[in-house]
Amino acid sequence: MKKKVLFVAFEGLPFIKTGGLADVVYALPKALDKEKYEVQVVLPLHKKIKEKWQDKFTYLDHFSIISGYINEEANVLSLINEGIEYLFIENDTFFNRDNVYGYGDDACRYSFFNVAVLEMMIKLELYPDIIHTHDYHTAVLPALCKYRFNNNEKINRIKHINLTIKNCTKELKDGFSVKFVNKLLTNNNNTKISISLDRIFSEDEIEYVKNLLEKINLEKVQYVPVNGRYKIYII
Repeated sequence: MKKKVLFVAFEGLPFIKTGGLADVVYALPKALDKEKYEVQVVLPLHKKIKEKWQDKFTYLDHFSIISGYINEEANVLSLINEGIEYLFIENDTFFNRDNVYGYGDDACRYSFFNVAVLEMMIKLELYPDIIHTHDYHTAVLPALCKYRFNNNEKINRIKHINLTIKNCTKELKDGFSVKFVNKLLTNNNNTKISISLDRIFSEDEIEYVKNLLEKINLEKVQYVPVNGRYKIYII
């Protein structure tokens, strides 16, 4: 039986791109063995995506999201591209904007998207074996699985949540993403979480990173040499 993989990201080619994240979100699903994995990708329906691809979407469902002071409606749309099913969360309040990033409420937009992805999973009965989140925009999703949606048995059965952090110097210095994943590793016996710091580090940088990770008590770190530099995997 194929394993189901859901990629969750705030941008991705061929629909929208501001940086390298979009390239990874485009290439990685295509690289998986189609005989072993059934892949879906979920993105926000940004304004530019809607304008360019509006005639290609299939409407799937609609639901409400109440989270803190947020009380919004969302649609789920679908589109098949190069053999991959892409799902889109539509909400004009947060995503119908000229740019992908750069707004004062960006943190709220990211939070809404993360909650919407999990509500979408429940609504569509879409429960993957693996959730792969990308960058800090979706980094809170594993925590939501653990602490907000922990009464959903099917979400609790998801065994592997992977977080990829790209261009991670800021995240490492802030310690935010790594710290909360460390907390999950400590407190969650059911979910395995791995982090790929998608950047090649120099000898000097690797010493800084090692010291930082030691200070926040993160275990199971692999430092893999790549042509005299290093790639870091936290498993």
